[in-house]
Amino acid sequence: MTFSLETAIRLTVDKFAGWRRHRREVQDIAGLDSAEFCAIAHDLRLSPAELGILARSGRGRTANLGRLLNALGIGGGATSRFEPAAMRDMERVCALCPATARCRRDLRAGISERTFRAYCPNSTTIDALEPASKVA
Repeated sequence: MTFSLETAIRLTVDKFAGWRRHRREVQDIAGLDSAEFCAIAHDLRLSPAELGILARSGRGRTANLGRLLNALGIGGGATSRFEPAAMRDMERVCALCPATARCRRDLRAGISERTFRAYCPNSTTIDALEPASKVA
């Protein structure tokens, strides 16, 4: 795949803008006092430590979940509509997962359908959702 100079510049600018946006969000969260931070964590049904990890890691941390659901032929959009609580929980688990790099490698290699159960903390939930959410 070849990129034009214009495309490369646009991608670089977009990446930098995303990084700056994330830094502002982290600074906003860092500016909260302890009580506010704990209240937000409680509202989100997270521990303060989990909220801290999620805030520092950014939005892209759950991208693997959507890609894995697609690779398995499970509609992530359908799951969000029919099982929103399960989807939110899977996103939280995915964002805190220590196997993110392995998951990304397996998705790129096209082998995640065979390997995800060995390391994915969402595998039981995915297996339970699969029959109801299969993409037609």
